[in-house]
Amino acid sequence: MDVHDPQSSSPPDANDVNPRLVKVARLEFLLLLTRYALLVLYGMLYRYAETPPFDVLGMLVLAIPFLAHNAAVHAIGYLGCYHLYLRGGNLLIHLVQITILVTLTGAEGSPFTIAFFFVLLAQVFYAPHFRHIHTVIFGCVFAYLMAVVVHALVFEEKRMWLHLIATLGGLIVCYGLIRSLANLLFTIELGLQTRAQELASSRATLRTILDSAGGAIIVYDENEFITDGNAKACEFFKRPRERLLGVRFRQFFFDDGTLPSKLATLNARGEYQGELLAVLPEGDEFNVSVSVRSFIQEGRRFFVALLHDVTEQKHVQEATRKANIRLEQINQELQQVDSLRNAFFGAVSQRLRSPLSAILGYTDLLLEEELGALNAEQRKAVQSCRRSVIRVFGLVDEAFEDQGNVSREGQAEELSSGDAPVAPEQIGSSTD
Repeated sequence: MDVHDPQSSSPPDANDVNPRLVKVARLEFLLLLTRYALLVLYGMLYRYAETPPFDVLGMLVLAIPFLAHNAAVHAIGYLGCYHLYLRGGNLLIHLVQITILVTLTGAEGSPFTIAFFFVLLAQVFYAPHFRHIHTVIFGCVFAYLMAVVVHALVFEEKRMWLHLIATLGGLIVCYGLIRSLANLLFTIELGLQTRAQELASSRATLRTILDSAGGAIIVYDENEFITDGNAKACEFFKRPRERLLGVRFRQFFFDDGTLPSKLATLNARGEYQGELLAVLPEGDEFNVSVSVRSFIQEGRRFFVALLHDVTEQKHVQEATRKANIRLEQINQELQQVDSLRNAFFGAVSQRLRSPLSAILGYTDLLLEEELGALNAEQRKAVQSCRRSVIRVFGLVDEAFEDQGNVSREGQAEELSSGDAPVAPEQIGSSTD
């Protein structure tokens, strides 16, 4: 059990101790104020009333236990030892005070006999399981009878037997009702404790899952204040969890003018996926892939955001984009080089084909004896020359076929028409 702040005697907060002890402490604080009020009331009656209810001795008998008990309550509040309220000694002190008050105010005719019923009812807060309820009812009956007996011995007044019997009967009936209520309260409290343990176990399991997740996970409310985050989120934003909670979610992101509209879209649709630029207080900037979904918990709307640093991916994408641009430039340069090469090869091919065509034409004229008769050896030499020229034509066509400047079909047509003589003026023009 956590210790309450020793500088205050007020009841502890529900977040510091278990809820039942909080109720007990608040009830004791209320009884503390009640005792002070009774002392002030009877002090004023003793001072100003024509017939005071007590003499000096009676006032001292009433005041000393009350003040002593109040001092003990202040000490418990100062030390934070609220578990002492659940001890049997606290019940005994209350019974002694009530007995003194009832004895001094008329015993069975006292209006404070109802306090014994409150003692039984108070067990709902002090001990819901009521394992010692029989001890409590016995103590109340014994204290009430002691008050009646002491009052009879001291004041020698006539007994009010009807009030006495009614009070005892009421205590017994109240005991039976409260005992019946005890089982129900105990079952409810046991169920609540079981649910609380299951909830704590579920939260611990969920915390383990969140902390073991590969990405940063943030939970924030509808006002954008962060309510939870896993260990990766603390590493992601470079701050401990206690410094992360309570900070506005949008504080970590650069607002380029579109952030409010993106958050408005998230509130309307309940989900959002995109990229944002995260900016830390230290000045670090990095691109973040954000996936957000909304959910309802205890009637309130929350958002869970999964964050992933995509800075390296952005760098890779940027490097790829620049590489593609450079590759396109290189391709354009290669195309220009290829065009120049094709033009060069075309010019070379044309320059080679022109003299070869002339040689082939003159060779054909010689073989057809247009320029004079040939003997056998001359014809054989000219035919050999013609075959060599045709072979050179084939090599040129094969070398420049890929550039498309000379087609093999065109060469075949030209060769098929190679038997026709070439006029000298055509040869001269082609040579030029």
